[in-house]
Amino acid sequence: MTLQRKLCGRSIGALLRGLKDPKGRCDRLADMRISHFWTLMNDEFGETYAPTLARDHVLGVLGGRSVAQALEDGVHPRIVWLALCDDMDVPQERRLGRDDPARHG
Repeated sequence: MTLQRKLCGRSIGALLRGLKDPKGRCDRLADMRISHFWTLMNDEFGETYAPTLARDHVLGVLGGRSVAQALEDGVHPRIVWLALCDDMDVPQERRLGRDDPARHG
């Protein structure tokens, strides 16, 4: 089974089903673009640390590649994001990104 189909002993479908969106929004990870990936990275890890983490943090589940290398090699950003979230113990409720309340004014 390829990396794209299996991650940490779980199928991609199982990983995606594990993402619960309590507000019933569409799965914002389904068609993740690289720009959304970087928004999630910056929101979760900070604009200063996110690029360093992507460059230096090696994930065994991505074939011993860094986040940046996996993306360069064509691994889908969603797969990379979920692998990183698992490795960094990002809580499920933050894996879809921030849910900033609408501003009233």
